[in-house]
Amino acid sequence: MKKTSSYLKELAVVTIGVLIALLLNNWKESREARQFYEKSLITVQQEMEENQADLSFVLNHQMALLDTVQNHLTDSTSVSELIQRAGGLKSATIRNVGLDIYARNDISNLDYATLSRLMQMKSLSGLIDNKMNKLMDFIYPNTFERSSESKELLSVFLSNLIESEAQLNHIYLSFRTEKSLPNE
Repeated sequence: MKKTSSYLKELAVVTIGVLIALLLNNWKESREARQFYEKSLITVQQEMEENQADLSFVLNHQMALLDTVQNHLTDSTSVSELIQRAGGLKSATIRNVGLDIYARNDISNLDYATLSRLMQMKSLSGLIDNKMNKLMDFIYPNTFERSSESKELLSVFLSNLIESEAQLNHIYLSFRTEKSLPNE
């Protein structure tokens, strides 16, 4: 009987030791995941600030280009001269590294609303890239065109691009001001 009692006591001590080790391991993993999550959030916030600043600069520049084009619709200025007068055509460099971090690592701490907005940002940046490519595809063969029709088409392509850039800029600003990233 004493042997069985001693055996059960040792078994209980070992079981408690294993449970404590598992508890400590879970705590350590949870802490490391939380630290990674927080660093990822900081990366996303910094990336958004940089993207928003770059996008605001480009947006202002492109609005000035649109004004230049619209002011010269009926004169004999060529498409390339209009672009040169406005200081060239600018394009924002939008990075989505933060979203890619979340997609690759499946961070479960991120709420649906935040993930949805990050996906919306990525989708809009892809749309902006497509619209910029369409604008460039139009500009190259029409560089020396002086017709009002060509300038109107340039204005339409530019307006479409500006609309998407303004929408993305608004999302960046509202995301930052609402502090939509959770602070758990």
